[in-house]
This record gives sequence, structure tokens and C-alpha cells, in this order.
Amino acid sequence: PFSSKTINEISTFIKEKKENKDIVINFTGSLYEPRKSKLEIIKKNLDEEGITLNINAREFGGEMIDDESYWKNMVFADIVITTADQYEGTNIDNLGEHLIYRYTEALACRTLLVAPIIYGANKFFKNKDHYYGYKDIKDAVKIIKDLHVKRDKISAVSKNGHKRVQELVNSGTYWMQIETLLGKNSILK
Repeated sequence: PFSSKTINEISTFIKEKKENKDIVINFTGSLYEPRKSKLEIIKKNLDEEGITLNINAREFGGEMIDDESYWKNMVFADIVITTADQYEGTNIDNLGEHLIYRYTEALACRTLLVAPIIYGANKFFKNKDHYYGYKDIKDAVKIIKDLHVKRDKISAVSKNGHKRVQELVNSGTYWMQIETLLGKNSILK
């Protein structure tokens, strides 16, 4: 699970981070459907606006990205985008996993996260304060397009998100809150 140790390891990369000349927008992770198709549409729409989305991914079943590259892809980006098709709606069976692998990791990297609005995430993270949530592909493109020219906003929200993850993980209550939210699916039963 995500821990203080992981945050400390990531902080070594954060110390190396320099301001990018241009805003860097990355996706890092596995490509599977419908994620792959959604990212291709987002990338195409951003390309039409002159905005580059870097997709650092492996095809389904392909070789994994090594840990250092994975973390650096997120830390050295200004914006990280993700999808969460398997978690959309009000089904929270896998909410804990999503908060670990999507919200928590990107925010711990002190990078602005653009992610789908997921039921239950607002218990931990506030939209437009800790991350930017989108409703659909069109909304994701609009958010990135708007943020792309607002370096101060990117910096402020990424710092807020980073601080929030540190508070949750270091307090020792984060996992208990996740387990409580998972209810019948809790591993603490």
C-alpha cells in the first residue's frame, strides 16, 4: 500500500524537478480498452489545439515500465491525466484501488491530476483544490486546454494535492477511511 516511505522516495525526484519550458502533460500506465480509445480521442483533440499529450504506456500484456521511469514520468510532468472507466458511477467496489493508483500516486508526485469524477473520491480530495475532475472526454479536453495556459493554477493545485496526500498518509487514518468507505468489501471484516 501507499506509505510514508513511498512519499519519501518520490520526494527525491521532486527535489530534482525544474520548471518545464512548456507545460508537460503525461499519461503513464497500461493501455486497454476503453482507456486506449479515450486517450487517443483526448490526444487528437489536444493536438488540434497545439497541445501535446505524451502517452507513456505499455500495450495490454506488454512489458511494464520500471519504477523509476514510472515515478519520473509523473513527477516531471506538470499535468497527469488518467481514465477510470471501471470505477465510473456509484459502484465503489474498487474505489480504494483507484484512489491508490490514480489519485494518490499523481498527487504525491506534486503533479496536477486531471481525472474522472469518481463517486466517493470527494471524501478525500476536493475537485479544483486538490485535482481537476472531468465528467467526460469533452470536459477533460476543455479542462486541459484551460489549464495549459495557467502555470500558477497548475502549481497551486498540485501543491494542494501533494499536501493533502501527505496529510492522509502520514496521519495513519487514510487506510482506515478507505476501509470504512469500502464497507462490505473491506479487508478488515
